[in-house]
Amino acid sequence: MLAKCSDHCIGVDSFPIRSSLDSKDWYLRIRPCETIRRRSPFSIHQRDLELFYESITRHNQGEVFRFPEVFLACINKARLYSKDFLVISADKKRLYRESALSRDDILETNGIFDTIIWPSLKEVPGDFCLLAGPWSHKNYSEWLLGNLPRLSIIEQFDELSSTRLIVPSPLRSYQEDTLLMAGILPERLVGFDNSHWQVDRLYFPELPSPLGNPSPHAVSWLRARFLGQMPASPAASKRLLYVTRRDASQRRVLNEEEIVNYLMGLGFEIICPGDFSFRDQINIFRDASIVIGPHGAAFANMVFAPPNATLIEFFGNNYLHGCYWALTNIRGQKHAFLTGPSQWLDYSISLEQLKLLLAKVCGI
Repeated sequence: MLAKCSDHCIGVDSFPIRSSLDSKDWYLRIRPCETIRRRSPFSIHQRDLELFYESITRHNQGEVFRFPEVFLACINKARLYSKDFLVISADKKRLYRESALSRDDILETNGIFDTIIWPSLKEVPGDFCLLAGPWSHKNYSEWLLGNLPRLSIIEQFDELSSTRLIVPSPLRSYQEDTLLMAGILPERLVGFDNSHWQVDRLYFPELPSPLGNPSPHAVSWLRARFLGQMPASPAASKRLLYVTRRDASQRRVLNEEEIVNYLMGLGFEIICPGDFSFRDQINIFRDASIVIGPHGAAFANMVFAPPNATLIEFFGNNYLHGCYWALTNIRGQKHAFLTGPSQWLDYSISLEQLKLLLAKVCGI
């Protein structure tokens, strides 16, 4: 049942004339595979570095990463299934693996292979582009760095300039903000109800890169699309930011008050990104010199920070992830981190170790 788009679609070299492949599924390569090498992060303890490398080997493929090729596929009479936006052939014999981010765990969690009675099929006439996938309905980072840059593929083709976009429903406020700033009018959007649809024709732009491993092309597109809309900032502006997760239910710093009090004495601003609009977050991070805080989706905003910025991430010693280390590598930024003893998914950070790290990495 599992299939790759390239194995079951006709390969084409350009966007086909509509009448030539009306009833055929096709596959157009946008970019070939690419390989990048990433720099090491900085930490003050060898054991922390060992833990980090264990994590990035598992989640981020280590210091050498190979991006798969990026494509646009067109699938006739495609079915769309569940909150994970799984794409299935009209006869239900093929589930396109790329729609599940090419990950077995998503398919296992979804339970599609155990489905005996399918939800009623809703036929939705017309042509659509898919601008959503697993997790896109709940995570700022995965939306900003993954699904939203699919627009960079769609907008390469005049033939798709007015094609409706299938998006999560309901949209979160930051998703509405990003789409409006990207020039997408609300009337072009169609919210998927997480059930079982069949559309006349589905255009499937592959993610610019696997989630957790941002694409340099997506980073360039985001900066070009959004930073140009911001007013000029003071030339000497160098903001020091501490990003709190006080509005989150997990991965919080248990001794955050102690950390915050010290950093405020050094001139750091304390920000909770959920309190700000998308435009405001761009404005805050584009002038950042040093960004510190517990690992979380708000660090996707490092895409807007200058190349000389530094990110210092906090982790519990039972969970580390290198997605923002990968992002800072693309931007030429410094990345450092500290770990602390965990209590489930919350943890404490040593203030003395933070002082030592700031002195070594930032000269503070």
